[in-house]
Amino acid sequence: MKAPSRRVPSRPTGAASLTMAAGVCLVLGCVVGCRREVPTPARPAGVGAGALPQGRAGKAEPGKHSLTQVRLHLYCASALQEAADRVAAAFTKETGALVICDYAGAGVLLAQLRKGVAGDVFLADDAHYLSAAAKEGLVYSHAEAYYLTPVLLVKTGNPKSVRALRDLTRAGLRVGLGSPTACAIGRATEALLKASGARLTAVKRNTVFTAMSVDELVGQVREGRLDAAIVWDATARQSPGGTDFVPIPSARTGSARVSVGVLKTTQNKELADRLAHFVTGESGRAILRTLQFTLPPPN
Repeated sequence: MKAPSRRVPSRPTGAASLTMAAGVCLVLGCVVGCRREVPTPARPAGVGAGALPQGRAGKAEPGKHSLTQVRLHLYCASALQEAADRVAAAFTKETGALVICDYAGAGVLLAQLRKGVAGDVFLADDAHYLSAAAKEGLVYSHAEAYYLTPVLLVKTGNPKSVRALRDLTRAGLRVGLGSPTACAIGRATEALLKASGARLTAVKRNTVFTAMSVDELVGQVREGRLDAAIVWDATARQSPGGTDFVPIPSARTGSARVSVGVLKTTQNKELADRLAHFVTGESGRAILRTLQFTLPPPN
């Protein structure tokens, strides 16, 4: 069981390289990010340079409402991987339809969809990407589901005493940020730093790693290669240990709304709609609560 990151109190006075794109996994051809085929559980139960490992595969068990052999392809922001894995498994258990998940930064996924990559559902960690997809005629519909807020991720115990955005400008601090063109946390970080009054140039001078997805930042901090990074709150809470996080008082500026949409390339719109509604409905909300996502809008 993953050990949740501990929350480190922030001071009330808190003020407000580039790696290669997500690796490619080969599964019956070339697809973006890391593909995972999520099977139906037999019993109720609870992206970086280089090639990523192939995901697990399994067969759905036929049931009362079985759609065994039917498959849906879900393109999902890597920040939402844990949530999407659980949602996909629950959906498969309910319907018998397999859900194949491909993970990468939302910007990377959108770029691939623009090139004509086929799929059924697009789940992004920022409504910006679904809005762009809608304007370009790539989705039938889209809806907002959950909320994410930026936090400062540090090593356990916060040895560098990083407690506010202004600390990221401190000489010698190794900082990691998301790429604003590749992932939602990168876009949010840029907006947050500009609005906070923190010296953007000084922060960027300390930036030694620019990530294509938020999970890369978590790994870099956990391994001690970074002193601090800006990541999503839910991502920090789901970190498998070795990290703490510091709330950012002005973080609402960079908060994002998780959004899901049905792609026009789907060959099974009815089932794709059902998966999208599953994500935003009570079943999906119950799963997201266990992962400590913010369900109502942040105050």
